Amino acid sequence: MEVSGYPHYENVASNLLGFFFQPDTEHGLGDLLLRAFASAACGLEFEGSNVAEIYREVSTEAGGRLDLLIKAGGLVIGIENKIFHHANNDFADYARLIDQHAGKDRKSIKAVLTLKPLREHEGMRKAGFVNVTYPALWQRLRDQIGHRLAAAHPKWLNYLFDFMDTTTRLSGEQNGFTTTDLFLIEHQEVIERLMADRQQLAGRLARRVTQLMEMMDEEGHSVPHLAPRWIHASICLVHDFEKGGNRVAMDLNATLGGWRLTLFARPSTSSSYVEKLLQHPALSERVAERILENKRYVLGNWEIRTTLETLHQEMRSWVQAVSSAMAAN
Repeated sequence: MEVSGYPHYENVASNLLGFFFQPDTEHGLGDLLLRAFASAACGLEFEGSNVAEIYREVSTEAGGRLDLLIKAGGLVIGIENKIFHHANNDFADYARLIDQHAGKDRKSIKAVLTLKPLREHEGMRKAGFVNVTYPALWQRLRDQIGHRLAAAHPKWLNYLFDFMDTTTRLSGEQNGFTTTDLFLIEHQEVIERLMADRQQLAGRLARRVTQLMEMMDEEGHSVPHLAPRWIHASICLVHDFEKGGNRVAMDLNATLGGWRLTLFARPSTSSSYVEKLLQHPALSERVAERILENKRYVLGNWEIRTTLETLHQEMRSWVQAVSSAMAAN
């Protein structure tokens, strides 16, 4: 955000807030930001909501424009977002707008969101507005984020942390730690449990790779040009083929992101031979797009939850295809 120069624009910050305030969108954090803001603004324990109505630049009776208006559950939140500008708005006008949307059935929160603590003036106080700083909001969010971590989308979590880091630096309260640093410090117990769970999951994946190799070995019939199967680094099932001095490898890797099957030359001097194999009908009809990654051709991808029976059938088919292509070359 700082490289792009956008942190200085209140509209950009308000757009990001609007996205993360929305509970049912792709960031996977649910109503976390709503809960954190309600807590930071008035100590309110928000009951929670799966949906929210988010409005940007809402016009007031007197011609003003409120940065954010949020309706969620029994709550209406009105936010005037201030990055560097002074809070010289007509807060009574903003208050009327927020109260109108809240009606008699909803509780309202009226807030001015700033980088640094704001010296509240009489007009702001009379209109019922409170000052919430970005660092205070992020602290409440970090306090509550632990139970949402597993469901959060990694990409959007990174973007949120970047937003948090940027606004905290602009506020002057960074103290040498990044948002990721603070998260790791404050949630070390949760992270340690997740790391242990991840290690156990890696062990289960390794066992599945071993089971798949055993299933293929149990077939008992030999495949021309194929050496005995073996496993590399616990999670990679390796098939080595050799003919006339040319060596070709086919690896099936198991990661949390899924199963990936690749074909490549081993050593690289056999690269032209692999190209020739891919032109054979046994392979060319199955490899329509030759995706090359790190000098390896990607043959297939499967979700990590794919059954071993399905993977067995797929691998047996690919082994036969490579063997057929080698028999003709």
